[in-house]
Amino acid sequence: MTGALLARAQSTPDPTNYESMKNFLSLRIYPADIIDTHGGIDSLVTREDLEHTYTVLMLDFPGGFAPVRRSMFETWKKNVAEVFQAAQANVDSAKVQRVSKTFSLQDSAVEVDMLVEKDYAASYALDLEHNMPDLVGEWGAVVAMPFKGLVAVNKIAKGDRLDWTRFIRLTQPFIEKSYQEQPQPISDQYFWYYKGKFTRINTYIQNGVYHIAAPEGLSNLLVQSQP
Repeated sequence: MTGALLARAQSTPDPTNYESMKNFLSLRIYPADIIDTHGGIDSLVTREDLEHTYTVLMLDFPGGFAPVRRSMFETWKKNVAEVFQAAQANVDSAKVQRVSKTFSLQDSAVEVDMLVEKDYAASYALDLEHNMPDLVGEWGAVVAMPFKGLVAVNKIAKGDRLDWTRFIRLTQPFIEKSYQEQPQPISDQYFWYYKGKFTRINTYIQNGVYHIAAPEGLSNLLVQSQP
């Protein structure tokens, strides 16, 4: 539980009173197919930050997490964006660890920054530019969130034409393994984070070769940087 949420840990919240619940708000990211097979989003409060996932408005109580039901949310008479902002602020106060890990393949190697926290790493990275501004370059960053407790980040500096693709190639087996084996998976995809938005990076295998296609916005930046 974050420091903001601890502020009310001893209180008895009133589900119909927003101010009573505000410090318990949190966020979790779930694969869309998991949400869809458990009743869908109609009874939840959600938004879409990463393609094929839902970011779900949650309550983080001392005994565990629970989703904010839409019936509860509607009693608050609040704007959805305002409540998500409050939830993100709570998440941003989490103590997320930053570690480095080296990945190598044949004669190529890359040092990767990772955010680690068993409950909050992925939700924390939704506000990456605020929480870890030095991990976001002029052209943004490449981000992978295989499960809730781990995020891999590669900063894209202006003019960087190759390092971000090398990051994907070298980390892909690890990201896929983490996605498949860890509890509460999120996505095995990579995303371009730029100006607060996440755009999926299309990767595919053709004739045994692993291909990476830059999103349109990043592709435009790459073209503009050509001499």
